[in-house]
Amino acid sequence: FMKTEANYVKILSITQKVYVHVMLNECKIDQNLLKEMFPDLDRLIELHRSMLDQLLERYKLSQHKYIESIGDILSNIVSFEIFLISLCIKNKFISF
Repeated sequence: FMKTEANYVKILSITQKVYVHVMLNECKIDQNLLKEMFPDLDRLIELHRSMLDQLLERYKLSQHKYIESIGDILSNIVSFEIFLISLCIKNKFISF
C-alpha cells in the first residue's frame, strides 16, 4: 500500500511539474483553464504526501513488517476525496 501511495504522489508531482508547468509557461495556456483541468492539484499532492508520511511513520513505529491499522489515516482524507469527486463530476474536461 505504501509503494502504491508513493507512486501516486510521484505521478501527481510529475503531472504538476511537467504538464501544468509546461502548459502554463511554454504553451501559455490560461491559468484559469488549467485550474479547471487540474482542480486543487496542490492540495491533492499535499494530502497524499501527508498520508504517505503518516504511513511511513506508522511503519517505523511498528514492531512488525507491516502496518496493523490505517483506518484513522484514511478517515482523514475521505471528506477531501468526496469533494474531489464532486469537482470531477462537474468538470467539463472529464467524460464518463
